[in-house]
Amino acid sequence: MKINIVTDKVMALVGGKSKGADVSVSTGWSSTVSYKENKLANLSSDQQTAVSVRIIKDGKFGVAATNQIDEVGLNKMISDSLFVSEFGREVNFKLPEKQNCIVPKTYDSSIEKITEEQLINRGNHIIVEIVKSAKNFSVAQLILEKSNSESVFANTNGVIAHSLSSENGILIELANIQEGDFFQIGLGNDSVKDDINTDRLIQKLLKWIADGEKIVLPKSGSYPVIFTPEAAGEWLDYLLTALNGRAVNEKTSKLSGKLGEKMFDEKLTIIDDPTIDWGVESYGLDDEGVPGQKKQLIKNGVVNSYYYDLNQASKAKVESTGNGSRGGYAQAEPSVSNISVSGGDQPYTQLLSGISKGMVVYGFIGSGQNNPYNGDFQVTVQLGYWVENGQIVGRVKNTAISGNVFELLKNRLAWISKDRETLGSVTVPYVCFDGVTVTSG
Repeated sequence: MKINIVTDKVMALVGGKSKGADVSVSTGWSSTVSYKENKLANLSSDQQTAVSVRIIKDGKFGVAATNQIDEVGLNKMISDSLFVSEFGREVNFKLPEKQNCIVPKTYDSSIEKITEEQLINRGNHIIVEIVKSAKNFSVAQLILEKSNSESVFANTNGVIAHSLSSENGILIELANIQEGDFFQIGLGNDSVKDDINTDRLIQKLLKWIADGEKIVLPKSGSYPVIFTPEAAGEWLDYLLTALNGRAVNEKTSKLSGKLGEKMFDEKLTIIDDPTIDWGVESYGLDDEGVPGQKKQLIKNGVVNSYYYDLNQASKAKVESTGNGSRGGYAQAEPSVSNISVSGGDQPYTQLLSGISKGMVVYGFIGSGQNNPYNGDFQVTVQLGYWVENGQIVGRVKNTAISGNVFELLKNRLAWISKDRETLGSVTVPYVCFDGVTVTSG
């Protein structure tokens, strides 16, 4: 059954049973090829259709979902949503009216045309190139995936939107297990287009291996630490959590009440933009039917905008920023889309050459002892390299870093590189902080 027909059926079933409702219907197809220890392990394909509905009854939201799209399944979903509305979240806002919105490009037909045989050929190529150049390493895991989806959103105020999307993803994990040393590295990416450069990923992994042949045990102390794009989440996620409208409203955020204030180094600018073409998290309407919009969250160090869904925006007495996100049985929550951190003036290699002693980090083990609300962190480095006189001299082991993200971004942001990398929905430069506590041993 076509999803627009399913949408019409649900809207008809809702009828006069509520004071308002919205429905999301999506159908998707995916193919996945996975390898374990250099060998093809699994080949799978999947097709799923899902329907979710939010119904307002007696001033409360009832949310329900189903994968059963016949008359019985849809009627049960409506009944379930009406029942759970008795215990649901109070609705303190109006569902959006029909508005104009930017409709970004999110569908590349060439991804749909990729065959399973082509995915296997790509996987085999990666295995051959890595085994040939890194004989002591095995490809512990390799996953290649392609997917396409079609979705329709509609509400009782006449909002309706149809969208197509595609995604292409890859994950490579390598391991070399020796007595006293477990050297494991991983790298991946996602794209809406069939444009992931697997050879570039391979070359980056091989460079990490070459740079890591020698192990260095740095002396504990305070040093410059460079966060690569792969490690950006360790500092960026704190900011995005603090800018979330829910955390702001609940005053658990360090940035509550700081709108318009300069809280960070002026080199820092962060943009959230769901309207760009070919963004992994691009959309015309968010999951509540509100048009997506580009916003500068941080502008030259100044807190310029929070991001909201309808519920949190209503509590703050502002308009939704088009950042409502939900799935299945879940209520909507504020969530970012495509994040971009502005770059600096000089290339990374030139900036690295100015480091007398310090560290470059690519990844961490687990989440460590972190406090996402006050910014404190203490994490063990999973992949990092020691730098002396502007050159990488070896891989660090048994090393941790600690500090406070908000303090580092305000007072110890040494530089941001000109060159940036896009990893999934995040485009970010290399970022160097002075005076990070490094503990070794």
